[in-house]
Amino acid sequence: MGKRGLLLAVSSLPGRYGIGDFSYETFEFIRILKRHKIDVWQILPLNPIGYGHSPYQPFSSYAFDELYISIEDLRKRGLVSHINRVKAKARTNFELARQIKEKAIYIAFENFKKNQQNMAKLRKFIDGNPYIREYAEFLSLKELNHGISWNEWKVSKEDKLDEFNYLVEKHCFAQMILLEEWNKIRKYANKNGIEIVGDVPFYVGYDSSDVYFHRESFLLDENFKPTKIAGVPPDYFSKDGQRWGNPIWNWEFLYQNEFKTMMDRIVYASSIYDIVRLDHFRAFDSYWQINPSCKTAVDGEWKYPDGYAFFRKLYEKYPNTNLIVEDLGELRPEVLVLRDAFNLPGMRELEFTIGDDELSDKHLEVENMIYYTSTHDNETLLQWTTQLDKKTKAELLKRMNELGLKGRNITEKLVSYALMRKEKLVVIAVQDLLCMDKRHRMNEPGIVNKTNWTFKLIDFKKLNKALNQFF
Repeated sequence: MGKRGLLLAVSSLPGRYGIGDFSYETFEFIRILKRHKIDVWQILPLNPIGYGHSPYQPFSSYAFDELYISIEDLRKRGLVSHINRVKAKARTNFELARQIKEKAIYIAFENFKKNQQNMAKLRKFIDGNPYIREYAEFLSLKELNHGISWNEWKVSKEDKLDEFNYLVEKHCFAQMILLEEWNKIRKYANKNGIEIVGDVPFYVGYDSSDVYFHRESFLLDENFKPTKIAGVPPDYFSKDGQRWGNPIWNWEFLYQNEFKTMMDRIVYASSIYDIVRLDHFRAFDSYWQINPSCKTAVDGEWKYPDGYAFFRKLYEKYPNTNLIVEDLGELRPEVLVLRDAFNLPGMRELEFTIGDDELSDKHLEVENMIYYTSTHDNETLLQWTTQLDKKTKAELLKRMNELGLKGRNITEKLVSYALMRKEKLVVIAVQDLLCMDKRHRMNEPGIVNKTNWTFKLIDFKKLNKALNQFF
């Protein structure tokens, strides 16, 4: 039997200020994992969230979202005094959390910068983290331009130099604190035998410091508008495909520069996580590029980069990089050949594979894979089972009973089934462990609504009860 893990975003923890963050509840969650002998905690990207609250459209590949800063920690450092908590609710309130955290960071920085030793420490941090400085400059300019996209900025740093310099230092201060807080969390997790899996999106958002400071790495025209954008073509799930809108990597430039812009993102993620999950791995073999004028993903074409060259260079320079890859969906065989050439663990998902011959002993042969009950983009297990036709559901339940799986209903039995599998790692989404319905789904791809990315625990009571049942 391999390792066992839970999938839960940091933002979904029962935080005290409208969002899960790097405070007490995170350490309590780690203690819960240890108590139930869970080996892995998989999270979603911690980067500054962008459009629609999505962590997959970040303003930077390197910075933390300031939403995660711990007011509890700022208070212990003597940088803030009392700040009223918010009543715990089962939804993340990004706007309220942002308002509270921005105020706390402002107060903390005003107190921090009174000490010259503090400022010397901050300047050393800034000098040693050029990507963080880029993000701070980008965000500061964005604020001076009232939040509009960088390609429409009118105000330069020279126009408001003093204010710009202040904002840069304030944002770098927040990033320094966030990194220190996260390092404590990761160290605590590792000390308790728990590895953290972090996510790296394949693409970056257009309105990001990545694109603003490294425009040559992306396909942009003379006005810095994307000439092609990312997505996936029409398929069984969507007749129009998915139009994501991210700029396409300039692979010709990447080849010439040893993939530095793309590689640095993975190397950075490897410095803050124990295992890095590469989202949309298939794009290293083949990706769909769309004309920006097309309102859907129909008008596009496949492109085929040299993924072998990228991974050879990555492992040549960073041989200890620990990766798993998201290889779900309809793929051409070459994607899996690329994956296996570098011995990269892929993914299997119960909802997509349970209807095959998976319930035979054949699954016992599968080892270099990560098995999921569901992911952040899928229906919860309970939602999925309620949509099965009566015959399929009856046959599935019959097989579950023949295997002697414990559980009061088919959802619980499927969780038990996942936990008996032999992959190197089995990851259970917390919503599946708690038998939650569609209201608790983390994300429904391709749309922007009020509930995407807002799933949140009120406390750990139900989670502890469910863990006692299965672990």
